[in-house]
Amino acid sequence: MERGHQLTLPGVVGLTALLLAGAVLAGCGGSVGPRRPDGPGVAGRMILLDDTGLPSRPDPGGGILVIPEPPLPDLWHSVGERESDQPEPLTYTFFDVGGDLVDELGGEIVPVDADGHFRLTKSGRHLICRTSDADRSGARSSSAGGCDLVDLPESGVLEATFGEGGFHAELVPG
Repeated sequence: MERGHQLTLPGVVGLTALLLAGAVLAGCGGSVGPRRPDGPGVAGRMILLDDTGLPSRPDPGGGILVIPEPPLPDLWHSVGERESDQPEPLTYTFFDVGGDLVDELGGEIVPVDADGHFRLTKSGRHLICRTSDADRSGARSSSAGGCDLVDLPESGVLEATFGEGGFHAELVPG
């Protein structure tokens, strides 16, 4: 008499775990890059880099601080930081900035959505920083954690990354 295959409870659990792991890995294979621009402005995406071998993933929430280059000495003076002509320290720069100061300097704090996407409307050379939140009310400060100087075009695609190597923002082909 031929014997049929039977799945035991440990077999079902193992098979379920295997299928779930496959689904997670399949989901990680997608692009984490920014969307293509669909009009004027710079389409961007905040991406969290991982040095432990895990794949990069979108970094949701918070905001992107955008300050034009000319008033940067005023920003550094106001937040108690020393201006540096070395680009490397910007990647690890941390400071608190209020919405009133951002407005005074001609900047903005743009919210980052649940998928890490954001849209910048400024063009020209700007300081771009990752912030803990997108509150511009002036009621509280936003913590900026890592910055980069970028020459923003009228329309384009920006990839902002944060990880062990600090914060970096660069224009990418869209």
